[in-house]
Amino acid sequence: QFTPLQKCTSPDCAKNGKSGILNLQTRGSKFLKYQEVKLQEPPNEVPVGNVPRTVKIFLRGELTRCISPGDNATVSGVFMP
Repeated sequence: QFTPLQKCTSPDCAKNGKSGILNLQTRGSKFLKYQEVKLQEPPNEVPVGNVPRTVKIFLRGELTRCISPGDNATVSGVFMP
């Protein structure tokens, strides 16, 4: 869920002692589909006594809402540690 800032948090506002109220301008905004997904290795591939490894991936555009919790997924992309 998207929640916009309520007050100005920029260094300029803090320096000037201003705390103006911010209003969302939906007509001037562009909203993009975005989803964060946490992948976890399957339990049957985890050695006994170890914790499954996880990787967080970010989906944008038409790739969002393609997988649900519990689904098996094959992902290709660029790994950026």
